[in-house]
Amino acid sequence: MAYKTFDTYERNDSKLVKGLLIGAAVGAAIAMLDRPTRQTVKRKTLDVKDQTVTIAKNVRENPQSLAGGVKETFQSASSAVSDVMDDIKQLMSTMEEVKNTSIEAMQQVRGASSELVKIGSKLKDAGQDVKEHGKDVVGEVSDTDANTAPSYSDLQNKPHVVTPNEGSY
Repeated sequence: MAYKTFDTYERNDSKLVKGLLIGAAVGAAIAMLDRPTRQTVKRKTLDVKDQTVTIAKNVRENPQSLAGGVKETFQSASSAVSDVMDDIKQLMSTMEEVKNTSIEAMQQVRGASSELVKIGSKLKDAGQDVKEHGKDVVGEVSDTDANTAPSYSDLQNKPHVVTPNEGSY
């Protein structure tokens, strides 16, 4: 890969700047063909000239006011930059707290989910135990009832009358 030298960049930038200046000049010339545009440019140019003359007059008469104004502007800008830096530091601190809180919350969620898995496993085991124990109980009841209860065929062949003691539990 060939690297460009500083001279190459300078020549390319030079062509670009020349092209921009020529394009701006042509655009300005075309814009000046319009009478309202010419009048606006003339008026604005005179306004800028008047403002420049006024500023130059004020600086000649009182150079300290310009220095004081520049100093005040610089101090104001410096204060604004300092305030912005403080705000950025506060924002970064808040973002760090949010990040740490999020990490802690994720760890708690992971811990809770593993606890839920353990609880679910215990519930499953308890359900299996109940199911197995229920089968045993049903089997025991079935065996007991088979010995004492009349069969279907017995009921079908003989009418059954319920006595007062037999119907209560």
